[in-house]
Amino acid sequence: MLQQRGVSVLTADLFTHRVIQAEQPDGLALADRLAVVPSPRAASALSRQSWFPAARSSLRVITPGAETARSVRELGVEPVWSAKGGFRREDLPAALRSVPKLYLGNEALEPDQRSFALDPAQGDAFLPIYRRTLSLRCPWTALTARLITQAPALSVLALSPSQRDGFESALSKLGPRKPTDLRLICLTDRQRTRFSANFWTEMAFPAQANRASMTELLKYLAF
Repeated sequence: MLQQRGVSVLTADLFTHRVIQAEQPDGLALADRLAVVPSPRAASALSRQSWFPAARSSLRVITPGAETARSVRELGVEPVWSAKGGFRREDLPAALRSVPKLYLGNEALEPDQRSFALDPAQGDAFLPIYRRTLSLRCPWTALTARLITQAPALSVLALSPSQRDGFESALSKLGPRKPTDLRLICLTDRQRTRFSANFWTEMAFPAQANRASMTELLKYLAF
Protein backbone atom coordinates (compact mmCIF):
# COMPACT_ATOMS: atom_id res chain seq x y z
CA MET A 1 0.00 0.00 0.00
CA LEU A 2 2.75 2.47 0.93
CA GLN A 3 4.83 1.59 -2.11
CA GLN A 4 1.80 2.25 -4.32
CA ARG A 5 1.78 5.78 -2.87
CA GLY A 6 5.41 6.24 -3.89
CA VAL A 7 6.82 5.73 -0.38
CA SER A 8 10.27 4.10 -0.14
CA VAL A 9 9.91 1.13 2.21
CA LEU A 10 12.96 -0.19 4.08
CA THR A 11 13.17 -3.27 6.30
CA ALA A 12 15.13 -4.09 9.45
CA ASP A 13 16.14 -7.42 10.99
CA LEU A 14 15.77 -6.52 14.67
CA PHE A 15 15.39 -9.86 16.44
CA THR A 16 16.77 -13.34 16.93
CA HIS A 17 14.15 -16.06 17.27
CA ARG A 18 14.07 -19.73 18.20
CA VAL A 19 11.29 -22.16 19.09
CA ILE A 20 11.50 -23.91 22.48
CA GLN A 21 10.29 -27.50 22.72
CA ALA A 22 8.40 -27.21 26.00
CA GLU A 23 7.04 -30.00 28.18
CA GLN A 24 3.38 -29.80 29.07
CA PRO A 25 3.07 -28.41 32.60
CA ASP A 26 2.12 -30.65 35.50
CA GLY A 27 -1.27 -30.32 37.14
CA LEU A 28 -4.39 -29.47 35.19
CA ALA A 29 -4.87 -30.98 31.76
CA LEU A 30 -4.86 -28.60 28.82
CA ALA A 31 -8.59 -29.20 28.36
CA ASP A 32 -9.16 -27.72 31.83
CA ARG A 33 -7.22 -24.53 31.11
CA LEU A 34 -7.53 -21.56 28.79
CA ALA A 35 -4.51 -21.40 26.50
CA VAL A 36 -3.49 -17.76 26.06
CA VAL A 37 -1.96 -17.37 22.59
CA PRO A 38 -0.74 -13.74 22.48
CA SER A 39 0.41 -13.40 18.86
CA PRO A 40 0.68 -15.09 15.46
CA ARG A 41 4.31 -15.83 16.38
CA ALA A 42 3.13 -17.72 19.46
CA ALA A 43 0.62 -19.61 17.33
CA SER A 44 3.42 -20.67 14.99
CA ALA A 45 5.55 -21.84 17.94
CA LEU A 46 2.56 -23.72 19.35
CA SER A 47 2.14 -25.63 16.08
CA ARG A 48 5.75 -26.86 16.38
CA GLN A 49 5.36 -28.37 19.85
CA SER A 50 5.66 -32.16 19.86
CA TRP A 51 2.46 -32.49 21.92
CA PHE A 52 0.35 -30.16 19.77
CA PRO A 53 -1.17 -32.75 17.38
CA ALA A 54 -2.50 -34.80 20.30
CA ALA A 55 -3.74 -31.72 22.18
CA ARG A 56 -5.25 -29.86 19.20
CA SER A 57 -8.82 -31.11 19.64
CA SER A 58 -8.94 -30.29 23.37
CA LEU A 59 -7.29 -26.85 23.34
CA ARG A 60 -9.41 -23.92 24.50
CA VAL A 61 -7.66 -20.84 23.16
CA ILE A 62 -8.11 -17.12 23.70
CA THR A 63 -6.43 -14.53 21.48
CA PRO A 64 -5.86 -10.74 21.55
CA GLY A 65 -7.29 -9.96 18.15
CA ALA A 66 -8.42 -11.01 14.70
CA GLU A 67 -4.97 -11.66 13.24
CA THR A 68 -3.93 -14.05 16.00
CA ALA A 69 -7.36 -15.71 15.91
CA ARG A 70 -6.85 -16.29 12.18
CA SER A 71 -3.44 -17.86 12.81
CA VAL A 72 -4.94 -20.18 15.44
CA ARG A 73 -7.78 -21.20 13.11
CA GLU A 74 -5.21 -22.10 10.46
CA LEU A 75 -3.88 -24.64 12.96
CA GLY A 76 -7.32 -26.25 13.18
CA VAL A 77 -8.27 -24.68 16.53
CA GLU A 78 -11.29 -22.41 16.97
CA PRO A 79 -10.70 -19.76 19.68
CA VAL A 80 -13.29 -19.73 22.45
CA TRP A 81 -12.89 -15.95 22.70
CA SER A 82 -10.91 -13.19 20.99
CA ALA A 83 -10.50 -9.60 22.12
CA LYS A 84 -11.31 -6.93 19.55
CA GLY A 85 -8.40 -4.63 20.35
CA GLY A 86 -5.95 -6.50 22.55
CA PHE A 87 -6.14 -8.16 25.96
CA ARG A 88 -5.44 -4.89 27.78
CA ARG A 89 -8.41 -3.14 26.22
CA GLU A 90 -11.11 -5.73 26.77
CA ASP A 91 -12.00 -7.87 29.79
CA LEU A 92 -12.56 -11.59 29.56
CA PRO A 93 -16.20 -12.69 29.60
CA ALA A 94 -17.33 -13.45 33.15
CA ALA A 95 -17.70 -17.17 32.40
CA LEU A 96 -13.99 -17.46 31.55
CA ARG A 97 -12.40 -15.37 34.30
CA SER A 98 -12.12 -18.11 36.89
CA VAL A 99 -10.73 -20.72 34.49
CA PRO A 100 -6.97 -21.31 35.01
CA LYS A 101 -4.88 -19.82 32.20
CA LEU A 102 -1.78 -21.16 30.48
CA TYR A 103 0.14 -18.36 28.73
CA LEU A 104 2.09 -19.71 25.74
CA GLY A 105 4.65 -17.04 25.03
CA ASN A 106 8.10 -15.52 24.76
CA GLU A 107 10.61 -16.73 27.34
CA ALA A 108 12.53 -13.43 27.13
CA LEU A 109 9.69 -11.27 28.45
CA GLU A 110 9.37 -10.29 32.10
CA PRO A 111 5.93 -10.95 33.65
CA ASP A 112 4.95 -7.27 33.49
CA GLN A 113 5.86 -7.17 29.79
CA ARG A 114 3.37 -9.86 28.78
CA SER A 115 0.12 -8.75 27.20
CA PHE A 116 -2.00 -10.79 29.61
CA ALA A 117 -1.68 -10.70 33.42
CA LEU A 118 -1.56 -14.09 35.15
CA ASP A 119 -2.77 -14.92 38.65
CA PRO A 120 -0.79 -17.85 40.12
CA ALA A 121 -3.22 -18.04 43.04
CA GLN A 122 -5.91 -18.98 40.52
CA GLY A 123 -3.75 -21.69 38.97
CA ASP A 124 -2.47 -19.59 36.06
CA ALA A 125 0.91 -20.59 34.61
CA PHE A 126 3.41 -19.49 31.97
CA LEU A 127 4.83 -21.92 29.41
CA PRO A 128 7.68 -20.55 27.24
CA ILE A 129 7.41 -21.95 23.71
CA TYR A 130 9.79 -19.55 21.96
CA ARG A 131 12.48 -17.00 22.69
CA ARG A 132 12.66 -13.71 20.81
CA THR A 133 15.21 -11.06 21.75
CA LEU A 134 16.74 -7.98 20.19
CA SER A 135 19.69 -8.89 18.01
CA LEU A 136 23.11 -7.45 18.76
CA ARG A 137 23.84 -7.26 15.04
CA CYS A 138 23.23 -4.19 12.91
CA PRO A 139 19.61 -4.55 11.70
CA TRP A 140 20.24 -2.97 8.31
CA THR A 141 22.29 -3.64 5.24
CA ALA A 142 24.97 -1.10 4.36
CA LEU A 143 22.75 0.26 1.57
CA THR A 144 19.77 0.70 3.90
CA ALA A 145 21.93 2.43 6.52
CA ARG A 146 23.21 4.84 3.85
CA LEU A 147 19.66 5.64 2.70
CA ILE A 148 18.58 6.31 6.30
CA THR A 149 21.48 8.64 7.08
CA GLN A 150 20.92 10.57 3.86
CA ALA A 151 17.18 11.02 4.45
CA PRO A 152 15.92 14.26 6.03
CA ALA A 153 12.91 12.41 7.50
CA LEU A 154 12.13 8.83 8.47
CA SER A 155 8.80 7.27 9.49
CA VAL A 156 9.15 4.08 11.55
CA LEU A 157 6.36 1.50 11.66
CA ALA A 158 6.49 -0.63 14.84
CA LEU A 159 3.99 -3.39 15.56
CA SER A 160 4.95 -3.92 19.21
CA PRO A 161 6.70 -2.23 22.16
CA SER A 162 9.74 -4.45 21.57
CA GLN A 163 9.95 -3.36 17.92
CA ARG A 164 9.79 0.27 19.04
CA ASP A 165 12.59 -0.39 21.52
CA GLY A 166 14.66 -2.07 18.82
CA PHE A 167 14.25 0.78 16.37
CA GLU A 168 15.09 3.40 19.01
CA SER A 169 18.21 1.49 20.02
CA ALA A 170 19.38 1.04 16.43
CA LEU A 171 18.68 4.62 15.39
CA SER A 172 20.41 6.03 18.47
CA LYS A 173 23.62 4.30 17.38
CA LEU A 174 23.63 6.48 14.25
CA GLY A 175 24.28 9.49 16.46
CA PRO A 176 24.16 12.81 14.61
CA ARG A 177 23.78 10.96 11.31
CA LYS A 178 20.21 9.89 12.04
CA PRO A 179 17.44 11.87 10.32
CA THR A 180 16.42 15.02 12.14
CA ASP A 181 12.72 14.33 11.54
CA LEU A 182 11.83 10.97 13.12
CA ARG A 183 8.19 9.89 13.16
CA LEU A 184 6.88 6.83 15.00
CA ILE A 185 3.75 4.95 13.95
CA CYS A 186 3.19 2.24 16.56
CA LEU A 187 0.47 -0.35 16.98
CA THR A 188 0.21 0.43 20.71
CA ASP A 189 1.18 3.26 23.03
CA ARG A 190 2.61 0.74 25.50
CA GLN A 191 6.38 1.08 25.62
CA ARG A 192 9.40 -0.87 26.76
CA THR A 193 12.24 1.53 26.21
CA ARG A 194 14.89 3.60 27.96
CA PHE A 195 14.35 6.48 25.53
CA SER A 196 11.97 9.35 26.20
CA ALA A 197 9.11 10.35 23.92
CA ASN A 198 11.29 13.29 22.82
CA PHE A 199 13.29 10.81 20.75
CA TRP A 200 10.55 11.21 18.13
CA THR A 201 9.45 14.35 16.33
CA GLU A 202 5.93 12.97 16.10
CA MET A 203 4.07 9.84 17.22
CA ALA A 204 0.82 8.28 15.98
CA PHE A 205 -1.19 5.30 17.21
CA PRO A 206 -4.22 3.57 15.67
CA ALA A 207 -7.59 3.65 17.41
CA GLN A 208 -7.31 -0.07 18.21
CA ALA A 209 -4.25 -2.27 18.64
CA ASN A 210 -4.77 -4.41 15.54
CA ARG A 211 -3.44 -4.41 12.01
CA ALA A 212 -6.76 -3.45 10.42
CA SER A 213 -6.83 -0.26 12.48
CA MET A 214 -3.16 0.34 11.70
CA THR A 215 -3.82 -0.04 7.96
CA GLU A 216 -6.67 2.47 8.22
CA LEU A 217 -4.39 4.94 9.99
CA LEU A 218 -1.69 4.61 7.33
CA LYS A 219 -4.18 5.57 4.62
CA TYR A 220 -4.52 9.06 6.08
CA LEU A 221 -0.97 9.83 7.20
CA ALA A 222 1.26 12.03 5.09
CA PHE A 223 4.69 10.66 4.25
